[in-house]
Amino acid sequence: MLTLTPAAVHQIQSAIPPEASVEGLALRIAARRAFDGSIEYAMGMDNERENDKSLIVDGITLLINEHSADLLAGVTVDFVEENGQPLFVFMNPNDTGPMAGGGCGSSSSSGGGCSSGGCSSGGCGSR
Repeated sequence: MLTLTPAAVHQIQSAIPPEASVEGLALRIAARRAFDGSIEYAMGMDNERENDKSLIVDGITLLINEHSADLLAGVTVDFVEENGQPLFVFMNPNDTGPMAGGGCGSSSSSGGGCSSGGCSSGGCGSR
């Protein structure tokens, strides 16, 4: 199960355009294992696809594909400002990669992901 902190919920709700639900869009959260063993994360508005898991967390519809589900199990998503930069932070107790446990880690810009703006002007990091 994926968890959103109140700060993440607030940021996501304020960034999702009102027409998104009319257009059938939801927030996709994705993860993949990088070549160095770290986990890369991405977020962006998307349509539901076959084999997606759709769940509602704090009133926000999330889409997770079957390849990301195991990597996102137990993850908590937070929203913080570090060094003046807005940032969605993925805290993953199962991440044993080289970036686990410290600072701003992996980010991904694939698919309209976090480092390209995602839901806000902020990027993604991992802890």
